[in-house]
Amino acid sequence: MARVLVLGAAAVDTVVRVPAFPKTDDIVFPEEVLRVPGGSAANVAVALARLGTEVSFLGTVGADADGETIRAAFTSERVDASALFSLPKGRTAGAFIAVNAKGERVMYSLGGDAVYTSVNQLDGVSFACDALYIAEAFTEVGLEAAKRAKAHGAKVFFAPGGVMCGFGLEELLPLMQEADTVLLSEPELETLTGKTEAQPGADALFASGAKAIVLTQGARGASLFQPGGIVSTPASNATVVDTTGAGDAFAGAYLFAELRGDAPNERLAFASRCAAFACARVGARSSPRLDEIEPE
Repeated sequence: MARVLVLGAAAVDTVVRVPAFPKTDDIVFPEEVLRVPGGSAANVAVALARLGTEVSFLGTVGADADGETIRAAFTSERVDASALFSLPKGRTAGAFIAVNAKGERVMYSLGGDAVYTSVNQLDGVSFACDALYIAEAFTEVGLEAAKRAKAHGAKVFFAPGGVMCGFGLEELLPLMQEADTVLLSEPELETLTGKTEAQPGADALFASGAKAIVLTQGARGASLFQPGGIVSTPASNATVVDTTGAGDAFAGAYLFAELRGDAPNERLAFASRCAAFACARVGARSSPRLDEIEPE
């Protein structure tokens, strides 16, 4: 069984299902309100665990009820939370997510404590792993984690997400150069490079030192860009109920498939099926278990 370390943020999401998003000064009544564990990196950790990977999560929460909710959720999903630090004076991070009848979403970060802020917090973590997945991270912490993981022969995956991409390419460059694979959506690629088309955007990142780029392209599928060529797959058919967490399901599945030795086209196709599965369910942690996506 492969072992993966996930470095990033966990949070508690308030998810509100509405018939439509309100216009300015309008008000809508929710059809459903849920408070559930979330956070992109945490969702990826759960996705990996459900597929059968041994996963340890590296992050922080506040010493509060939401922090205990996150820890209990990890335990129930068999994600090792021994390196999830509870900060005595901290406040667990949160997000507000509204989902309309089309499955589209808008998200608001409510802030809080979620990520390692010091390299010293990495001490005591065993980096004897097959892969390190870096999501939200301070650059110096991410680089040190990558260095320790690579000393054990691990692959490094970097998925900065929309918030980190907003910091700009120069800020993310050290982590991007250290990673074996960078995972991005098309809007994130455009934010980083200013390119509206995928190939010029990928070329700009290759020129900056990126080695391989996995790009999710919404209803058009996903692609793996490498300096020597491109591999693409169409999106799997899905009944879209909620797109929250679909990208996290894709990322976890892609990483799982690479670690088990799948070819690039097989990784993309498997990840696409897992993302479609997630879209058909409500909430950020709707990724499948292996027997749900690959029945024997």
